[in-house]
Amino acid sequence: MPSPKRRSVYARFGKRILDICISATALVLLAPIGLLLAILVRFKMGSPVLFRQRRPGLDGKVFLMFKFRSMT
Repeated sequence: MPSPKRRSVYARFGKRILDICISATALVLLAPIGLLLAILVRFKMGSPVLFRQRRPGLDGKVFLMFKFRSMT
């Protein structure tokens, strides 16, 4: 990997902006599907619709993941 001083302008700024734009677009497009899933889980299994799970991440740092409740 090149040193931080030798990275291109795209590597420093463009990639982050592109990642944010694609993620925001995906969230907007997939929101209706998530809402439908939440409604179905609520009526089939009750509440809570989401559950939290702690998982180990990079360098063992624990992070909190939210998941749809899909198993009984």
